Amino acid sequence: MRCTNCGSENMTATVQSSTSYKQGHGCLWTILFGIFYWTWLIIKWTFKYLAVMLWYLLVEWWRAIIIALSGKPYKRPEWVTAALRRRGKMYTDHQTVFICNNCGNRQKV
Repeated sequence: MRCTNCGSENMTATVQSSTSYKQGHGCLWTILFGIFYWTWLIIKWTFKYLAVMLWYLLVEWWRAIIIALSGKPYKRPEWVTAALRRRGKMYTDHQTVFICNNCGNRQKV
């Protein structure tokens, strides 16, 4: 791999782990806005999971077949991963990062 900053080929590949935590609302907020909150949650969950379900039924299985026939590894789209995350849970994401040993420039893959 070639560095985009200095053009060197002296790069090191590392795996970078990042942890994200999706926080919820507090007790007082739920008491004050409870009915509106629960109504909004039902509407949001319906559309969110309906969109993901339609994506899988109409598009994703074609994409999975094409990727499997080409021999590439299958990876879910980022927006599907973000849409299916739940509040109050901790998630760990792994990403490959190339670091230039000459100038210290980082490149995400």
